Amino acid sequence: MKVKDKAEYFANFPLAPDIGDYGGGAVEIMSSRDLLVVLCEFGPSSVGQALFADQGVPLLAPDDFGTQSMQRVIEGQGGAQRFFTEAGRPFCLYVVAGSRAYLPRIIAEVNSVLADLDVGP
Repeated sequence: MKVKDKAEYFANFPLAPDIGDYGGGAVEIMSSRDLLVVLCEFGPSSVGQALFADQGVPLLAPDDFGTQSMQRVIEGQGGAQRFFTEAGRPFCLYVVAGSRAYLPRIIAEVNSVLADLDVGP
């Protein structure tokens, strides 16, 4: 995934073109095997803020997922949200797993996408 706009999306199911910043319009149609990755870039004024203190693209673990990160709680789903800075640019990573039952596979897939992440200059 290459980030070139303010938000980029990755999913293993078809996404509508008018998806909301944090998956609105997509999480409602997810199956238990689905995953959604949203990477939102914040403006330059966020650089250096404590929220974005973590440096580098994070990888996720099972303990990162829960309902407390969900923008909207949907039964069975779990979410993870991490803020970080990469290449001097501040980001929010938001991931929704369709079900905790498939979390090991979903995390492997998400981390594979994150390992190839290129935020560019």
